[in-house]
Amino acid sequence: MTELSLEDALKMADEQELDLVMLSEKDNKAICKLMNYSKFVYNKQKMERKNKKSTQQSKEIRFDCVIADNDMKIKANQATRILNDGHTLKVSVFYKGRLAQRISDGENLLDKFTHMIESKYTIGKKPSIEGNRVTMTIIPSK
Repeated sequence: MTELSLEDALKMADEQELDLVMLSEKDNKAICKLMNYSKFVYNKQKMERKNKKSTQQSKEIRFDCVIADNDMKIKANQATRILNDGHTLKVSVFYKGRLAQRISDGENLLDKFTHMIESKYTIGKKPSIEGNRVTMTIIPSK
């Protein structure tokens, strides 16, 4: 690191066809760097886009423990669409009031639901009881 005047730094940046970018300022002394600023911004945006793509979006489908077969088929069709889009799916079955006594039937209900799904998938998290609901996670297969 060398200490230069502003005029010398600007002249050096102009000779090398680079930009003089101020990184920080402490005690009235600016810390600057010679770089191609547009390339720096482009690489930064590229990394942000790459990081954004890598995060897989998670969706959730919830239904009550008392659900008709036709309604479950509709939910299964929604699940198929979500999995085909490449999203992770969390399926929850809710139990309310006195129906919470039959919460162990939720695993059978989720098993029936997974057989209705038409796309290829893997079960990320097996059905488990969490309070007044039974949940499982389904991951799309590639």
